[in-house]
Amino acid sequence: MIWLIAIFIIVVYIGINISVDFGNNKDYNIAFDNACNISAKANKDYLDRKKTILNKVEKFYGKEVVSKLDKGTIYVGMNKALVKFAYGKPEEIREELKYNTRIERWYYNGYTNRLGNRKYRLELFIENNLLEGWKDL
Repeated sequence: MIWLIAIFIIVVYIGINISVDFGNNKDYNIAFDNACNISAKANKDYLDRKKTILNKVEKFYGKEVVSKLDKGTIYVGMNKALVKFAYGKPEEIREELKYNTRIERWYYNGYTNRLGNRKYRLELFIENNLLEGWKDL
């Protein structure tokens, strides 16, 4: 008998929620349309800025570098600013100084292992502001 009452309560609850959803559907559609418009404008702004930056990079580094940047490709000897443009801001940076050489290790694609420790899938090596190499971890 208790399970019948529980089922009845659940059915009534679902029915009330469905009727409320239908009543708010117009407001939801308006809010959704507004969110889509904002997203489209932000995407257009992003693409415009990216194009502007790539045009400036082309003047200094040439079309080959721009092509690699546009694809998100990196290469040894690449300036660290260009690496950041291609891969984005690293999740973690570790710095050290060896024999008057500044070495940075940039970490990407982080995750938390089952022991709760932060690990990364990719490590980039930056020496004196140039990419010297990388390895998958």
